[in-house]
Amino acid sequence: MYRTFKTSVIAFLLIALFTSNSSSPAGAQTAPPLIGNFRVTLTGFRVNHQTVDDALERDGVGDEVTLIHQVAVIDNAGGFRQLIAPGTFTTPLGQSPPNPARAGGGSPRGGLVTGNGHPTSTPWVLSTPIISGNPPNILFEGSLTQRTNAVLIAPTIWEWDGNRQLQDDYAGKMSGARASVTSAVRAMINGTRPLTPGSAVMPGSAVGIGVTATLGRGFLGLGEPKNRPIGMTVFGDGFGFTPQVVALTFDVARELARRDTGRGRGVVEVRYIESDGLLQGDYSLFLKIEDLTYANPRCEPVTASFRGSAQLTTSHPDKRLRGPFPADMLFNVQFSECRSVVGIPQFPAIMTQPFEVTPGVKNVTTVTRTDTSAGGFNPETGRLTLPMTLLFHHSYKLAGESTLSLTLSTDGGAPLNKGGNLTLAGSGRFRDGILHGSEGHIVVSGSLSPNPRP
Repeated sequence: MYRTFKTSVIAFLLIALFTSNSSSPAGAQTAPPLIGNFRVTLTGFRVNHQTVDDALERDGVGDEVTLIHQVAVIDNAGGFRQLIAPGTFTTPLGQSPPNPARAGGGSPRGGLVTGNGHPTSTPWVLSTPIISGNPPNILFEGSLTQRTNAVLIAPTIWEWDGNRQLQDDYAGKMSGARASVTSAVRAMINGTRPLTPGSAVMPGSAVGIGVTATLGRGFLGLGEPKNRPIGMTVFGDGFGFTPQVVALTFDVARELARRDTGRGRGVVEVRYIESDGLLQGDYSLFLKIEDLTYANPRCEPVTASFRGSAQLTTSHPDKRLRGPFPADMLFNVQFSECRSVVGIPQFPAIMTQPFEVTPGVKNVTTVTRTDTSAGGFNPETGRLTLPMTLLFHHSYKLAGESTLSLTLSTDGGAPLNKGGNLTLAGSGRFRDGILHGSEGHIVVSGSLSPNPRP
């Protein structure tokens, strides 16, 4: 009987204890919020389709663009700390001259046309040094705290025509939407309005931003000649624009920094499409989100110096054009994205020794790289691949210019070893000029210092 009584008392006390803790607000235990450090970089943009611009191209070949962003940190108490104001725009990019900065491949002096990327042909890859203003540039770097704050980014890209009226209108409307934006983001922070990685990129209307710029149709119905945001749609008798925004709480930023949706880890795309059939612009902006909370030393970018030699041979029927053509090589190689992405920021021009192309006539060929594509690297195995397009300019004018596109890879040579040595090889078919139709084969051997392998 005593044992039964004792057992009952113990059971009663345990039930009372758990019931008290679960039902009393005073007894509830809430885990402290997590804090993380994050960076958001605009790595670049791509011209999926250029806009309808001045038919005479008086302001340069193709498009000329500038970028305008608003970046603000909003907290659950209603605070709004603006980091980048929507009235700030970057140096115009396009054909230069007449534009201040060169971008695109519409002419030898640039000009943004369909298919171009900036600052490289793979603009979602962070393979060139960070700069201020135009991409790649940092839009946000700081701390985010669970259930406490969030960062809101409104990245936009504008066709540049010189008249700033719409830019001033845009800045005013964005400032006027501050209260609505703050209220919407507060709801995301405290969870009354769920925010997920899949919904982080959203139309500005979702946070209370309305039409921020309007444009008349103009004489030909293709819009008035003013600086205007790309991504305008039909609005009344003209065109209107509402920006897209990227909202990042601690949890969403941490998850997006880990994800790879096909463009690399942490990369999100903000796309502006003019689907009305008139303005025709279609641009993608690429933002890279990085979690810096627990930095891995192996993820730090590395710049290594390559020293070695290259040799070109061709299948041209004229043995004088078959080679081999040797050259010494010295240039820097950048490794980023935890050393998984490789790029050459400045590929040096290569000149051959004079060789005879016809009796009594000698030729010197200068080889330059015309693209800025990034390659891949596996730090564990030493495997490296690097696509490139080379232009062959011959001093013998009748030879014309030839291009060769190929991928150099250690698959056809030897992977980077612990001593820093590697061999890459690749083949492709020449286009245009005296080498047109023949196959070119390149072998590059040398060493990297410091060695990017761990």
